[in-house]
Amino acid sequence: MSVESEDYNDNNCSKDWIYMHNIMYSALSHDSSGIVTEYGTLTDTKEITVNNNHVAEDNIASDNLEDYRTTQNKHIIQTYKDSVTGTKAVYMSVTDRNIGDSDANVSNLFRSVKITVNGKEIAIPTIGNVKNKYYTTDYNNGLIYLGTFYDEDIEVQVEYTRPYDSAGNAITDKSIVTIAGIDLNKMQSLCDKYADKQSDVTYTNNSVTIKVDGSGNDNYAIIPIIKSDNWTVTVNGVKCDTDEIAGIFTGVNINDGSNEIVFTFKPSGRNAGIIISLIILIVMIVLMVIDHKRGINVPQWLGMCASGVYLAIIAVLAVVMFAIPLVASVIANIQYIL
Repeated sequence: MSVESEDYNDNNCSKDWIYMHNIMYSALSHDSSGIVTEYGTLTDTKEITVNNNHVAEDNIASDNLEDYRTTQNKHIIQTYKDSVTGTKAVYMSVTDRNIGDSDANVSNLFRSVKITVNGKEIAIPTIGNVKNKYYTTDYNNGLIYLGTFYDEDIEVQVEYTRPYDSAGNAITDKSIVTIAGIDLNKMQSLCDKYADKQSDVTYTNNSVTIKVDGSGNDNYAIIPIIKSDNWTVTVNGVKCDTDEIAGIFTGVNINDGSNEIVFTFKPSGRNAGIIISLIILIVMIVLMVIDHKRGINVPQWLGMCASGVYLAIIAVLAVVMFAIPLVASVIANIQYIL
């Protein structure tokens, strides 16, 4: 029995990939049933005890050698069961409820979870360890491919090898396990539908040009470029507004017939940066001239003023370039976690 997928929620970002796949598929296929089905009913939770040799082997296998990340003697195993209908490529994620989908490195879940599907342990290779079998890792958006299944039952066991935090609380209460399958038959049908609607794409160092044809029924282009104020977009030479789609695409209205869509990248702060740099350059030249003239009767008070101005400029630059971005980043991360 499949589990009904929850509606999108900013606080439930573990299911973002399900939501985004389904809305994108529905928009392209006009099929409201979606392409991703969520699976997984929690049927059992148990605690097991492993010996020190087992712990040592787990630590080496998962690269968890730091004291605060070592495997524990008590493990918690959760079992999820469901029935897959049709042909589905099944994926899984385990998300820390406190940090959502931000850097997996900061989570206590990092490289502490083993996954078994129908009795087979799933390999999760990383760049540093191709034999790694420990989830989570900080790549592929946290998604792990469990296999392709055809009208069959699946049993997924999630073994937490570091299940307790420093206060002795189980982290299983803070994690969200998501299991879902992509319908490969629907995916193939969608690919076939758009097989003859290819676009011509060229690019330079700071621009991307897409040539597509539009008609009365096909008058909207979805471009795999993240929407940003740094991009200026034109259609047939005319600047146009764009839409953000699912956080990873840019939507553009196009005309009947041939369309040339041009994305031009221009950093929003470039002009201000150039002006600030020129001002600093001028001030530095003036200060160097003053310093050079000191031996030619430059009053002491003027030299002291010049030194004060120089130090003030350095202080302002330090605040603008380092302190403000750092504080803004810390505040943004705190707001995200809360």
